[in-house]
Amino acid sequence: MTATHAVVPSVWAQRLGFAGLVPFVLLAMATWLAEPGHRAFAGLALAGYGAVIASFLGRDQCRRGNCLDCDREIARFFLSVR
Repeated sequence: MTATHAVVPSVWAQRLGFAGLVPFVLLAMATWLAEPGHRAFAGLALAGYGAVIASFLGRDQCRRGNCLDCDREIARFFLSVR
């Protein structure tokens, strides 16, 4: 059994990571606390921001080749979407 050493991100990387949570928190609070006429917009903005973040994570996995371990048709789909 080998010991693995965790790499601790720098202070700036940690700050940027936590800064990425700010839109999620603010938009989630807005869906609850905003006036009823603006809640739908806040929910739509929250879903859109989440979709953008998920697309970045999905692209990172495809770039590393993790999505290409599957069936050929699915691999063609991922490459065409990219």
